[in-house]
Amino acid sequence: MSDIFCFPSIDWMPLVVLEAMACGLPLLLHAVGGQAELIRSGKEGFVFRKYDELRKHMQYLLEDENIRKEMGKRARIRSLDFSWKSIAKRYEKLYEEIIS
Repeated sequence: MSDIFCFPSIDWMPLVVLEAMACGLPLLLHAVGGQAELIRSGKEGFVFRKYDELRKHMQYLLEDENIRKEMGKRARIRSLDFSWKSIAKRYEKLYEEIIS
């Protein structure tokens, strides 16, 4: 029932961020921690360092439904890069490179 996912906390790789992406929500993520590496700021949402940046990005998203929906769609697509199947394929490729 959300329109935006805001995660101002500092965490190294919270699954809740991937879950929000899979639900197609645009994201507002603190720049410190692993969550900032999951999105491309300006594409699937925004990464911020200061809370005045958070306010600015939140206001921007709240004012433009089309941008929210577009970023949410991109977040959903990007979340598929982190599925178990996708990650397993990357590991398989890495192992094949190592043993050859």
